[in-house]
Amino acid sequence: MAKPIGRTGAFKSQATEDGTVKGTYERIEFPSSKSEVEKLIAIWFVESMAKCAISLGDEPMFYEVCNIVRLGH
Repeated sequence: MAKPIGRTGAFKSQATEDGTVKGTYERIEFPSSKSEVEKLIAIWFVESMAKCAISLGDEPMFYEVCNIVRLGH
């Protein structure tokens, strides 16, 4: 029997010019293998750290490694 994996995603809200508000849930589809899920989470972590560093005007660490892992080199 397969393990339950749960669901995760982002809730996005938008306000239009006429003042109406709309919310949507955007589910994130995860790979089925544990190693692929771990790789995906690691890539997201490194990318988020790089974005934070860039926003602070710093040089991101490990960003090149993230691109290498993503491309499978």
